[in-house]
Amino acid sequence: MTRRLGLEITARELRGTWTTPWRLQPAATFVQAWDGRDFASAVEAMRAAHPAPDRIALSIGLDFLDVARVALPPADDAAREQIVALDPERYLGTNSPMHVLLPTGSDIAMACDQGWLDGVVRTLQGWAPVTRVEASPVAVAASGCPDGTWQLDDDGSVEVRGGRVTAVRRTRDGHTAAALPSLGPLPGRSRAAWGAVLREDDTSLGTLMPPAARRAADRRRAQSLATAALGAAAAVLFLVAAIDRSRERTLAALDARAAQLGAEAAPALAAMSEQVAAARAAGVAREVVRARPDPLGTLAALGALLPRDVVVTSIRMSGSEWQVEGTAKTAAALVPLLDADPRFDQVRSLGASARFRDGRTTRESFSIAFHVATSD
Repeated sequence: MTRRLGLEITARELRGTWTTPWRLQPAATFVQAWDGRDFASAVEAMRAAHPAPDRIALSIGLDFLDVARVALPPADDAAREQIVALDPERYLGTNSPMHVLLPTGSDIAMACDQGWLDGVVRTLQGWAPVTRVEASPVAVAASGCPDGTWQLDDDGSVEVRGGRVTAVRRTRDGHTAAALPSLGPLPGRSRAAWGAVLREDDTSLGTLMPPAARRAADRRRAQSLATAALGAAAAVLFLVAAIDRSRERTLAALDARAAQLGAEAAPALAAMSEQVAAARAAGVAREVVRARPDPLGTLAALGALLPRDVVVTSIRMSGSEWQVEGTAKTAAALVPLLDADPRFDQVRSLGASARFRDGRTTRESFSIAFHVATSD
């Protein structure tokens, strides 16, 4: 049973949305006033008034965000976020270190003061693990908000199109946009908290979480998926075992049948093991044969390449390493000749050539080593 809490922080209120224990649905909401400064006291008040959640998905209100439309060079989303974070003065007009997010494919950068946000997360971690840190405009869009321009508190508005943030504006001259619509029993002002919960199991890219917290959230998400898979498998096994009979009788019958089948299948299992071992050995043998050069093919290649005046007196081979000795009219021409053929590589002369007279003909000795290339 998991009870999550979505929590939005605005300048004047902390807005919480609880999920139902068994399904990802909003169960209850609360609003707690605070002064926008003493966050630790506000958290202590929440802890006194509410049970501890299993984990918290956090949404940071527009009051604590710097928002700017940025022009960035082509890069992936992670690199674009890093570019803005490394130069906040250029893109956001501030020298303070910032946690930065860019919604996927968007040029709207949203950032929060790094020191303030890290302190908020540390304070909440004393109550429950913080597994998500969203910007409220992104969380509102993720809550299933319909297309339109919607008011965020008294400070600004968000424009949503197709579930994505297309604009964020600060309120000026008393102008206000439409109030956020409710979602069933969930009031509109709780959409940002609920959207953070809905995005909790998504990728951590495009959030206000610092890099270390993102890595921890990704690990936690992978562990949750593995645990859920194991739980589902265990549930299936339990249901199969419980069908039609009581557990004790079923287990006893299965144990007796398993022992009987084990005895009957022993010869077949032994034969199967031998067959598997033989197949494995055959596969190794085939791999060795495939990788071994063909001696006859190599001799044929040498016969076709070497000039007719060459006399081979000795051939030695070890695997793919060959050594050929003999005499020729021009021994120096043999190494380039073999080296130009793709079937041979690492062609080299093993010693100086000796010149001698063979009747009326001058000949030269040679000793050449080379490696026979094998085809994959």
